[in-house]
Amino acid sequence: MAFYPAIATAGSVPVPIPVADGGTGVTTGALVLQAATSSGGYVLVNGTGNIITWAVPNDGKQHRVLILASLNVSSEETGGSITLAVQDPGGTNGTHTIYGGGSGAGSVTPTTNCGMIVEAGTTVTLAQGSALTVGAATLYAELWGL
Repeated sequence: MAFYPAIATAGSVPVPIPVADGGTGVTTGALVLQAATSSGGYVLVNGTGNIITWAVPNDGKQHRVLILASLNVSSEETGGSITLAVQDPGGTNGTHTIYGGGSGAGSVTPTTNCGMIVEAGTTVTLAQGSALTVGAATLYAELWGL
């Protein structure tokens, strides 16, 4: 039978195992669900706007963000891009296209890597970047962060 040590926490933050007890003295923590669409998803609209956001803690540390998403296109799209706006640890703002829009019917694969390191004290925003002028689609998304 394998031994699985309990992970001590202070609130929801993992506490490092001391070196004297066989640990590293450092914790990397675990990604925590920070925001998500409802169980019914986000129905793309003939407009733009924020879908989900996360206010990154302002603690002077680098933080990680991971977007997990599924796009279900029920009728061929014109428009309907999905973007992720972040600021990297060097202070550079970036907008990354997660779904380019204009997809055919079916389940669509994201067009970019959805994990990255972000600056403390900033806001990460998953948004509809372009209006869906033709078609229908629903986005299911989760924003995980540490």
